[in-house]
Amino acid sequence: MVNTIIFSFDRAMQLELLLDSIARYDENKILEISIIYNTSTTEFVRGYEKLITKYPTLNWIKETKSRILLPFLPLYWHNYYWWLRYKHNRWTNSNFRTIVLEVLSNSRSEFVMFLTDDSLFFQNIILNLEAIQKVKDDPLNTCYSFRHGCNIFGGNINRTDVLIKWKRDDDHLHPEWSYPFSVDGHIYEVETLKRILYKVIFKNPNTLEGNVACYVNEKKLFNNQIANIQSCLLGFELNRVQSISANNNLNISNISLNKLFLSGYQLQLKYLLEKPHFFRPEIQSVAAIKNNDSILLYEK
Repeated sequence: MVNTIIFSFDRAMQLELLLDSIARYDENKILEISIIYNTSTTEFVRGYEKLITKYPTLNWIKETKSRILLPFLPLYWHNYYWWLRYKHNRWTNSNFRTIVLEVLSNSRSEFVMFLTDDSLFFQNIILNLEAIQKVKDDPLNTCYSFRHGCNIFGGNINRTDVLIKWKRDDDHLHPEWSYPFSVDGHIYEVETLKRILYKVIFKNPNTLEGNVACYVNEKKLFNNQIANIQSCLLGFELNRVQSISANNNLNISNISLNKLFLSGYQLQLKYLLEKPHFFRPEIQSVAAIKNNDSILLYEK
């Protein structure tokens, strides 16, 4: 089992696409799902309430109200720099960090993976025992990725019959292969990651990924990367629901998507290739479907 923590904010319709893909492709039931979510309005609350009725056995955890973050921080010098340099680090939207650490502390698995609600699995999720053993044997230096594979462009990799391996600090043709830390489909050893997270401040998925990546880079951790021959996870950016990172997206209103979701529609995405060359492949079309009805939301 891999303790799988999914982050979601105001995007129940997109989260449904991810959960449906897990239900379809996690044939061996290796993912133990916890969903940490938050909402900005009562209409978005209704969206998650509907999704919870569809997947009632998953571990659903709603974030609670904001608070001031005082400068009594873990003893890592960047925490104080971030607190002084960036105003948004002086307050938190919720108890997000506390929840993440509690879920890790209560984990029944030795391994953890984060996912965001703008990703989905597109083929069977295969947990390679050789790869997971390498993470266990050398947890500070090794992680195992579901988002990488020989089908993904730009990696300076070594290939065996069932795995690919690479050093993230090697020269690669694409930065996809050099991420120090990712909240999109990388598997880590729980106790090792928990010790790191206790040392770093973060308030949401963006600062979790960015601040931990800074720590990992500085300490030269997780340099040994492993993946299956083919990736099984991809990302899609339909909209932006945070103000910290200016990610590219298709600008499809999450308010409109939520209304469609509450009306019984589901998302349908189409990509150019069956097996993508990038973690975030080019989207050809986005539609909302219900029975024989289809509403085109985007077409390239």
